Amino acid sequence: HVKLLCLVIAAFALGVAGANHAFVYNVISPGDFSYLVPVFALAYVKIGVGLLVSTVDAAGTITGTITTGAAATARRPAWSPSGLKIAYANGGDIWTINADTTGGATNLTQSVVGNDTDPAWSPSGTKIAYASDETGSSEIYTMSADGSGQTRLTVNGVPDLQPNWSPDGAKLV
Repeated sequence: HVKLLCLVIAAFALGVAGANHAFVYNVISPGDFSYLVPVFALAYVKIGVGLLVSTVDAAGTITGTITTGAAATARRPAWSPSGLKIAYANGGDIWTINADTTGGATNLTQSVVGNDTDPAWSPSGTKIAYASDETGSSEIYTMSADGSGQTRLTVNGVPDLQPNWSPDGAKLV
């Protein structure tokens, strides 16, 4: 409920800010949007542009926007708990970039086969869960925040997508 409320608030804030960021019309799905509270910073995908990071003041006015350089095909941005990094899916892989866009993007999964998507940071920021269909059916995996230690967690015939961590980081749903 909180995420949905923040999505509505963010859509309103970006809509108020002007035509350059027509957020409501350019979002593919709610997963193409991520927020960081209470800093009022948004990571979102704008069709044809790619992953953007905007800061928004309490009145809903965009105070700055950074184009991350992530390709126009970037999807599913997710803020790290520290607010310093953003993970996202692009080109079948999971990538990270510094929120201030310094240092360039890092391809964490470097998949040869399949499509990796739906990154979700652990509450501690040390792991990222994600979905991958490299075995033919989408399954849930985890890895360290640097991309090492990729481990498949689910094995079944139905697609597993959009992992979420429990607040203590001990479980995934």
